[in-house]
Amino acid sequence: MAKELSKTDPLTFADIIEYEDLTGDSFDNLQDLITDKKPKYKNIAYIGWMRARREDPALKFGDYIVDTTGDEIVKDAFGDLTENGEPSEEAKKETKSSERGTRGKPSSA
Repeated sequence: MAKELSKTDPLTFADIIEYEDLTGDSFDNLQDLITDKKPKYKNIAYIGWMRARREDPALKFGDYIVDTTGDEIVKDAFGDLTENGEPSEEAKKETKSSERGTRGKPSSA
């Protein structure tokens, strides 16, 4: 039986293959998404969605990109990043994004 993964767990080999199938791009080029002057936002969103889907397997890509802020998508994809694009110390411990039902929406008081 497959181990249940949270969105903070590292990508699996199956995730990498799915990413390459979805984007038509090599996973080896992923570093370019972070450092390139022309980021490929859809590719970043695919990674965030694949990790978020671990907690909500029924989550559709279209719903994810509509209901999730850009900052949350980047956080889902790469964890918390410092200004130089490296993971923060907190992100190395755990990514703390908002709960699925409240993404991109104001919280009710």
